[in-house]
Order: sequence, then C-alpha cells, then structure tokens
Amino acid sequence: MAQTTKQIVLLEIIAYLALLIAALIYAFCREPNTYFAFLIQKLFQSNLYLYHSSHLSYSPYAWLIFSLPSGLWVMASTIIGGFISSEKKIWSFIPVFLVISIEILQFFGITDGVFDWLDVGVSITGFLVAQKCKIDVVSPKNRWYFAYGICILAVPLSDVM
Repeated sequence: MAQTTKQIVLLEIIAYLALLIAALIYAFCREPNTYFAFLIQKLFQSNLYLYHSSHLSYSPYAWLIFSLPSGLWVMASTIIGGFISSEKKIWSFIPVFLVISIEILQFFGITDGVFDWLDVGVSITGFLVAQKCKIDVVSPKNRWYFAYGICILAVPLSDVM
C-alpha cells in the first residue's frame, strides 16, 4: 500500500470515528428533541437517551456534549469533502458554512436551538484541523460521495427540531 493510500485510509478511519463519537453523544447524552434523536428512536424502537444533559449545562465539561459533536461533524465532513475534489475547495467549505448558517438562524430565532459562540468556535476548529489533514486524491471514490452526503445531512438533523 502506497504512503498516500495509507494516509487516505487513516483519514477515512478518523472521519468515521469522529462521526461515530458525535452520533453516540447525541444518542446517549443529548435531549431527545432533534430529528437525529427521533430517527435513532425509530430505528431502535426505543429511546437510547441515558443521561440528562441539563445536569451539565453549567459544568466546565458541557462543551463535550453541546459543542463537540458539531466540531466532529465539521471535521469529518471536511476531510471527506477534501477526498471528493482537492481542486474544488467548495466541498471543504460547505460543512463549516452550514453549521455557522444554522447558528445564525438560531441567533435570529428563525430555527429552533440556542446560538452559541462555542459551537461556532469548535466547528471552525474542526474545519481547521481537517484542513491540516489535506492530501491530494487522484480520483474520488463513490463511497466518499455517499459519506459526504450523510455528513451534510447529519448537521441539520442534529441541530434542528
């Protein structure tokens, strides 16, 4: 396996682990009032909600439950978007733009949720981390288009209800 192929596989694993961690946080630690939680409940025919996140609202660790998932999704989406086309930078900017757009909509009360500067900061950090991981990919694989679509859908599904 060439070095670039190893790097691609490693970055794919990192992206999918980031998505899994974010999904687990939403499934087990966030309040079940988002589309994502609704879909999880329908999929498993039960509520996986184990911990009441309001206990952490004023904790220094609250960002792990309330902001980290957005940052992980942005990082994963940006990594996978970079695989689709290293020449068309738009693929990499869509995730962070989407999260910031949702936060702005929340700020103005257009959509449900609470605007949080920390969400914006963690999402930008996830984007910057992913930008540091960039590698040139010769030809995109179909699975990256599918994974990118899942990533893009996950952001609004997790933040809006």
